Amino acid sequence: MNNYKTILLTMLFSIGFIFPSCSKEKLRDSCDGVDFDSFRYFDIQGLDAYVYKGEMYGFEVVNAVDTITFSENVGIFMHYQADYHASLSPSVGLMNSAMACSFIGGFDGSKTEKLAHLSITTLNDFDNDHLANSSISDLLEVYLDGFNEDTLPLTDYLANQTENIKKQALKIRLKKAPELNHEFLFKIEVELSTGERYEAENIPIYFRK
Repeated sequence: MNNYKTILLTMLFSIGFIFPSCSKEKLRDSCDGVDFDSFRYFDIQGLDAYVYKGEMYGFEVVNAVDTITFSENVGIFMHYQADYHASLSPSVGLMNSAMACSFIGGFDGSKTEKLAHLSITTLNDFDNDHLANSSISDLLEVYLDGFNEDTLPLTDYLANQTENIKKQALKIRLKKAPELNHEFLFKIEVELSTGERYEAENIPIYFRK
């Protein structure tokens, strides 16, 4: 199951960066007989929150009540539940030539939804400056894409969200481990430009010293 989660999450995080390199003409050719505009976007319907561990490639969701160390490269994986305007499915192999420009629903992101607000709140006392029910945004950095380790502070990332949402998932690095409570529990709240609001809490994860 862990291997399955690793593959799935890596695909979700990276997929938004695979398909822009494919021309729309090639995508039309590979989906002959299907209205192109009917499957290029996704519509956000909900939100999931996970803790991940591992490197850029092959990171995985941490299971409930697992104990982890901060050195395992730990962070938050935010995933939008989405309705795909789609009627086809991708082949299994990501690296074969057919997949390179085969259809995956929602490859152009959301058609109408922008990120209006995002907050991440600790539900336990994290450290002396971040007590329960306070924001931990200053402790978080967003990975900019699925192919390198470049990050941007979450506050800076949010200040520059002017386009429609392009990716269904966001990988967010935690800059330090909890100090006052080793149970890591947080809540994500999202508001979209359409007025939709979603929130999600992670399952409890425990840090060991």
